[in-house]
Amino acid sequence: MLKNFFFIFFVSLSFSHDLGTANDFLNHYPFGKSKEDFLKKDYYWKSYYESKIFGLGEGNQITLGKLIQQKIIPKNSPSISSLNTYIRTCEMTSEQLIGVIKEWCDNNPKKTHLMFSYIAIEAFLSLPIKQNCLFD
Repeated sequence: MLKNFFFIFFVSLSFSHDLGTANDFLNHYPFGKSKEDFLKKDYYWKSYYESKIFGLGEGNQITLGKLIQQKIIPKNSPSISSLNTYIRTCEMTSEQLIGVIKEWCDNNPKKTHLMFSYIAIEAFLSLPIKQNCLFD
């Protein structure tokens, strides 16, 4: 049963296939630039990655919800908490989420060739669970 869960979870990540690698993210995102100095491409990449992060978060919640709804995994399973990005990232701004991913990449430079969506999820799952983000 748990194997099915992990399979479905990681298959759901593959639907966001057009994200490139974490190296692409590090090369494109306008880190450290003030908005006054942005070029058109900087606005594009900022918007691109922030929307992808939003989509990954929503996709994570939809996937976990479907697995519970279809009774593939019990609602009280520890796997839900271990794979739930929302309970770690709620109330964070886009800039904070970008910072979490950037820090993860800086701390794991040998893994930045991996798919951006995988890296983003890994970065978010490395955060502690926020008690105020838990729900029934």
